[in-house]
Amino acid sequence: MTSETAIKALVVDDEVIPNSLVQLQLEQLGYTVIGNAYDGPEAVRLTQELRPDVVVMDLRMMDPATGKDDHTAGLKAAAAIQQVCPTPVVVVTAYESPELVQQASSIGVGAYLVKPTRERDLERAITIALARFRDFMELQRLHTELELYNAELDAFAGTVAQGLKAPLKKIIAYIETLLREPQADSDQTVAEQIRVINRESYTILNISKELLLRARLRQTGNIEVQPLDMSEIVKSALRRLQGLRDWQEIEVSLPGSWPTAEGYEPWVEEIWVSLLSNAVSHGLPEQPPFRIEIGAETLPQNMIRFWVRDFGPGVPEERQRQLFTPLTPLSMAQGTGVGLDLVQYLVERMGGVVGVISPVPASDPTAACGSLFFFTLPESANAYPPYRNNV
Repeated sequence: MTSETAIKALVVDDEVIPNSLVQLQLEQLGYTVIGNAYDGPEAVRLTQELRPDVVVMDLRMMDPATGKDDHTAGLKAAAAIQQVCPTPVVVVTAYESPELVQQASSIGVGAYLVKPTRERDLERAITIALARFRDFMELQRLHTELELYNAELDAFAGTVAQGLKAPLKKIIAYIETLLREPQADSDQTVAEQIRVINRESYTILNISKELLLRARLRQTGNIEVQPLDMSEIVKSALRRLQGLRDWQEIEVSLPGSWPTAEGYEPWVEEIWVSLLSNAVSHGLPEQPPFRIEIGAETLPQNMIRFWVRDFGPGVPEERQRQLFTPLTPLSMAQGTGVGLDLVQYLVERMGGVVGVISPVPASDPTAACGSLFFFTLPESANAYPPYRNNV
């Protein structure tokens, strides 16, 4: 074992000779002894201070608070160490029993060593303790992650159920009316009912797409980045906004052509849906005309910035700093796109950044300046043919 890879050890034993003997054995094996302690509380303190890779600790030691011999002092110290500074622990004991093994394992003790210690057994015990500790910490991490994931799923399931309830009730009510009394309403009334059914169907579609995105996000490793046909992606995102109230009254301005960026198409569509729905929900002025501008521009360092501009009241500076920060463990689904915190995550995974400019500088001082939400993506070397929008 070389000095660069030497494992740092802390030795704990209330008897000087056994303490020194274990230190000597460790050094002969190539480990680095960075400290020694003579009771449990001192072992906890030195573990926090010195951060050893492993603690070799006697089971039975004197309790400095009472001055009496404590046959579980090592286990108590090991438990305290796992609480304040998780570290692999090897317990040295004069005897071994099933009860001791069970108790020690429950608090994270990695291995046992029966006195008198031998170098070969000491090395094997440390190797086992290090391996078990890595497994133990990984299990703890997975357990914590699973708890958070389950909490998110519970919250999202409730949100989805609540979000689906209203559009489904409308769809069912109108369809039942059409089926029950097909000739009772005028053509204009029937057409309006069909438009509502169509609009609410898009709401359900958006919720289901967000649910699938979140479900798959944790399983997504390397994404397949490819040149994006942004005109088609934006058209698809605009179709999904049919569920927004009064969407037909909003004028959407599109660029004449799109530069070609690289990204993951399903994520990019969700980003557009989120930014556009955010503009509709929060960026419209009180009185018409209602309009939104969508644009793109090429930046230095082979990046492209895409943006959505509204002409509403704008976003206060103190609020801007919170826009892309999750306010709850889970951004609540509203059926019109993922939350802005998830937008930031998706964009950063594709190599870009997100941001907001508000108010937007305007040539007319009396005009509502609104906000400009943007995201960037790497420029693609393989461009799609220029597309002239006709929406």
